Amino acid sequence: MLQHTMVCIKNNRTGYIIHSVVFCCVCLFSSFTLKAASDYTPCEEKPLTLPSLNKTLSPEGRKKAEALALFAMGCREMRERRGFTPKAEKAFIGVLNLNPDSKGALKVLLTEWTLKRKPKLLVKKLLPIAQKYPEAVNLNLVVGNTLRLLNKSDEALILLEKSFVTVMGEPWTSKISTEQKSKLIFNLTALLAKKRKWDEGETLFGRVFEDANLAENIMSRLAAAKFFAACADQGPDGFLAGWSKRRRKKALMSNLAIVERLCSEKETPASILLTICKIYK
Repeated sequence: MLQHTMVCIKNNRTGYIIHSVVFCCVCLFSSFTLKAASDYTPCEEKPLTLPSLNKTLSPEGRKKAEALALFAMGCREMRERRGFTPKAEKAFIGVLNLNPDSKGALKVLLTEWTLKRKPKLLVKKLLPIAQKYPEAVNLNLVVGNTLRLLNKSDEALILLEKSFVTVMGEPWTSKISTEQKSKLIFNLTALLAKKRKWDEGETLFGRVFEDANLAENIMSRLAAAKFFAACADQGPDGFLAGWSKRRRKKALMSNLAIVERLCSEKETPASILLTICKIYK
């Protein structure tokens, strides 16, 4: 009993010491905190206000901030109205006017107009924006492919050619990803093949493969193989007259060999393999 009492006294004493130390630390910390806070207290009380956006954001940054605000408004409108409304449509189109690279706004509009089968409305609303921003590859591809579906290949070709020239030139050449460029090349050269513009296609690929990244990109090489497969058998036979045909067949086999090598180096999507089979056929 006596031993138990002594242990309790000892524990209480230890606890008292610990609590005392903690209390002193808290007081000390509080005094430092109050002193630090007093150093930053202004002489006159003023309400806390945010600085003007015009002073804190660049013109480009302000446009993106406004685009985000419009996107939020469009989403809120759809949530509250439980559907796509003219007000929401206006908001998302406004987003693309400010930021043509907005994938969210483009997906919403594309989904809505595709489900309701309104390709003409898509072209009417988005073609002016795509023409204004040729560097916006995804937007230009959406509009260009919709024009193709509407049998307006000439307009689609003009649009994608302008986009290609823009993204392959300064200052955009380093800002656009190789994946985006290769998708643009694939769709553009499909149009060139459809319009039987063989010389323009050959010139285009001569420029494309000066870029080391595009030269080792499976999509751009597949685009070349598909293009040359379409034109390899075009034109008359003969030693002189068949020169173009033989040159294009050589280009076809060269690009196919590179495609096969790239396929063997990493996992390849089934869609690409299917395209390769069609080319061989």
